[in-house]
Amino acid sequence: RGRLDTREAVMSVSVPIYDGKIVVGVLRYVSSMSMVNALLKSNVVAVTIIAVVILLVATIVGRVMSSLILKPIRNLIRVTREITKGNLEAKATVYNNDEIGQLSKAINRMTDEIAQSYKTKNDFISSISHELRTPLTSINGWAETIEDSPEDVETTRMGMEIISRETKRMIRLVNDLLDFSKLQSHRIELELEPIWMNDFLERLYNQFLPRASQEEIALRLHLGNTDVMVMADENRLSQVFVNILDNAFKFVKGRAYPEVVIQAHMLDDQVVMTIEDNGPGMSSEELVRVKEKFYKGSSKQSGTGLGLSIANEIVALHNGTFYIDSIRGVGTKVSVVLPYEDTTTDEDSYDLESAPLSDENTNGYQM
Repeated sequence: RGRLDTREAVMSVSVPIYDGKIVVGVLRYVSSMSMVNALLKSNVVAVTIIAVVILLVATIVGRVMSSLILKPIRNLIRVTREITKGNLEAKATVYNNDEIGQLSKAINRMTDEIAQSYKTKNDFISSISHELRTPLTSINGWAETIEDSPEDVETTRMGMEIISRETKRMIRLVNDLLDFSKLQSHRIELELEPIWMNDFLERLYNQFLPRASQEEIALRLHLGNTDVMVMADENRLSQVFVNILDNAFKFVKGRAYPEVVIQAHMLDDQVVMTIEDNGPGMSSEELVRVKEKFYKGSSKQSGTGLGLSIANEIVALHNGTFYIDSIRGVGTKVSVVLPYEDTTTDEDSYDLESAPLSDENTNGYQM
């Protein structure tokens, strides 16, 4: 390689020419490097420009992607901080329908549910405070009246009746709260025993018959021809039906011909017990929520709003199903469906249609 007088960059290749072992000349090929250098320079410039463009594009795309990703995340961080401060009205902005957008929607649903839970709790506290204050006020008032006029026998009798009734009412309220607490913590244990359902429903009917007569409510009992046995906790099952009947009696008051009907029939391998009334019924909106905890709907009747929720849980513990059907202005029908015990065996079969209701039919069952 060398330079000519033009000072132009060149490249040369020299090859010696031999005559035997003696070099007699040199063959040299010389080529200009100007075009090669120009091409190299243009390539370097092009590569540099491309690299700069790529770097700029990457920077811009990075900033855009960072904004798209970090902005929703910052928004979520802000919302969660607001929620931890107790601001349940804070809502996450949903920018896209991607994973972060789905997370934003989930957080918004969570805050709505928390807000509803707080509202339900506050409504419950307000309601239960009122429910407890009312009987306490009556008890206290009549206790003072009796204390001031102990010689007035009629006033004392009336006051003691009211005190007894209001005390029982408070006991029911407290029991509802205790049962609700046990159900929430899964601490209710059933004491199962064989129960003939027709016998059980007859006892229930007789229990409410005096009240029905006093309140001028037509209480009817329709039992199927087939009497069946179920394994159940009689006290808890009674609690369910007493609650349903108590509600039915409350809501049929004021109707032209108040009526409550207790029925039972077989459906495949299950026994269906229903309590139907001709009360005012419920709207479809109320019917959807009637088994929710603390829900009282548009009813002005006293209570905790826990009765039907507890009844539903108790029936579920018996592997049964709890249904409520209602039509506004027509009435309400509550159904309890329980699996029955097959009392037939290969050696000794029972005729379920003629099975007596005596305790002898429970022999052979071991708890």
